[in-house]
Amino acid sequence: MIKQVVKNIKTLGPDGATILDNEAVRVVAMLPKFKSAKKDGSYTTVKYGFPINFSLEE
Repeated sequence: MIKQVVKNIKTLGPDGATILDNEAVRVVAMLPKFKSAKKDGSYTTVKYGFPINFSLEE
């Protein structure tokens, strides 16, 4: 079983939310290694997305 790290992290947040984008990337980069995906017996890359919600105080 091959395990891989998360690569090519991209955010889809609103424009101008650079601080939040940077924090989301930082948190996702800390995720543990994932089991590699297989397709037709060969390892392959996959795209995966999940929401990250921030709660901000005024």
